[in-house]
This record gives sequence, C-alpha cells and structure tokens, in this order.
Amino acid sequence: MSSPSKRREMDLMKLMMSDYKVEMINDGMQEFYVEFQGPTESPYHGGAWKIRVELPDAYPYKSPSIGFVNKIYHPNVDEIVSASASFVSQSIRSLERGSCSLADA
Repeated sequence: MSSPSKRREMDLMKLMMSDYKVEMINDGMQEFYVEFQGPTESPYHGGAWKIRVELPDAYPYKSPSIGFVNKIYHPNVDEIVSASASFVSQSIRSLERGSCSLADA
C-alpha cells in the first residue's frame, strides 16, 4: 500500500496531466486552483470556473476542502464545498457532458 504523500503526488500528477488548468498556490502540494471550461451545447458553454482545492495532511483518508473562486449559480453549490476528490472529478465530468446538476455526479 502506498503512503498518503505518494497518493497525493499521484493524484495531483494525474490532474496536472489532464486537460484542466492547475495552478499551485504555494510551494507545497496541498493547495491549488483548478480551472475548467463549460461544456459545449449546454447552459455553461463559454464559461470558465475556478475552484480552490486544499488537501488535508490526512488525504486521501480525509476529504479535501473545495470551494468555487468565482460565482456559480446552482442550488447544490454553496460558497465552500467539502467533497471527496472522486466527487469533484465526477462533478466536472458531469458538467462536461452537459448535465446541469452536480448532484447527478
């Protein structure tokens, strides 16, 4: 079994190799921004959203803290969203497919 720090590095590397823009906040690997585009043929087309991700020391055993940097008007999203990394990944894929609900992820 890999250590939590190895898992953090692996997950972050996968994210950085994806099509999303990833911007580190400081020298550590625990705080970063992820920017993604709204999917074509959806109400989100042409939009860009940026989320701030903070990975706790106990990641992946404790969920990251995630919040939208810019305003997003959706009934299932408040100012600070605490979710697992898989939830966030599924939510972004749901937005890309044109689904209007983060709850469907």
